Amino acid sequence: MWILSRSLYRSKIISLSNVAGNRRTSAIQLELAGWTPFRQTAHYVIPQGSEGVGVGGSKTGGGGAAQAWLFAWDKEAVDNAQAEHNATGLDLAVIPESALRALPRAIGNEQQISSHACLDGIEALVTRDGVVTECQWWPSAPNQAVWMNFQRAAGVDLNLRSIALPALTETAWLGRPMGYARGQANAPDALRETSVVAITALLLAIPTTWFLNDYRRHAEALSQAEARLASTEQELNGLLSLRGNALGSLVRVAKFDAAFNQIDSLALFADISRLLGAIVKPGTMVLNEWDWRDDGGGSRTDGRSKRLKMIFTVNGTAPPATTLVKAFEANPNFRNVQIDAEGARIAIEVRVERPEQNRSDLSALPLPVSPTTPGAVSPSATNPAANIPTAQVKS
Repeated sequence: MWILSRSLYRSKIISLSNVAGNRRTSAIQLELAGWTPFRQTAHYVIPQGSEGVGVGGSKTGGGGAAQAWLFAWDKEAVDNAQAEHNATGLDLAVIPESALRALPRAIGNEQQISSHACLDGIEALVTRDGVVTECQWWPSAPNQAVWMNFQRAAGVDLNLRSIALPALTETAWLGRPMGYARGQANAPDALRETSVVAITALLLAIPTTWFLNDYRRHAEALSQAEARLASTEQELNGLLSLRGNALGSLVRVAKFDAAFNQIDSLALFADISRLLGAIVKPGTMVLNEWDWRDDGGGSRTDGRSKRLKMIFTVNGTAPPATTLVKAFEANPNFRNVQIDAEGARIAIEVRVERPEQNRSDLSALPLPVSPTTPGAVSPSATNPAANIPTAQVKS
């Protein structure tokens, strides 16, 4: 216990008679919050009245006290003093001297004025109905003028006033201090707050436990889901790698197949020579020009689908366009036959898919061509061929 002498703290008395009993503790705390005479202020409270501290320091209650005797001191200065005496780690309770003195108090409605010696000065008290109503401390005995002013300010009855300071009253030390420190565990408001906190903690324990258990389950489920996701991603990466390798192999195979399955131009013109030889006499249709290109609009875009355009010059009577269409339709390697006949000029355009290989000897089937046209084939005879499903005729 660390006892503060009377010179180290200030005091004041507040009345709680107009405050409801269940709100008096809150009123005291509100008063203390507004009373901070020091930069770091510590407080102590002595409840007084019918439910407070009685004569001789006996307690009759606290939460509903009609008055309160409040004390304030410089907490920083006290902490420094304790540090100088190596008492910082002892967690000592700081008690003002007034809380440990058995002060004389008037009984009933009687008013009483008294003085007593403190550890470092003199204190005068005015009491009525068992409670302190006014107090004043001096470092030494006050003169007559100061004493008279105190009595007038304290409202001392005229018949009790004295010219000189009365003789000092002996005040014994109490075995236990009156009142409580602000925020102390045994303070009425602190006890109430502790009860509220305990009840609130109990009420929150059940939903908190449920929440923590539910959170644990969700955390485990999330961990398992993340593990499954990582495993799935690993498997997917393997499948994507295999798919990429397979697609690469497929592209190489397609290129290899296209390279070795090109349309055989000699076999193609042999088919055309046989086809025309079945419907016209030799020398009647002479090939002047031909154009050979990739087929960009067909269903097959590799080297086995081409567009062939041929321009013939007719010597004599040309066969009807429908006859030519039917002749080209008979060959399954020709698609989309288009024939444009203008006088002695006949233009034939077809889409060619790779014809069958291993045709018969082409040397005996020359196709008549103009000797002045470069790149032309010059067979001299044609043979019959077969049918194709679609054709377009222009005349």
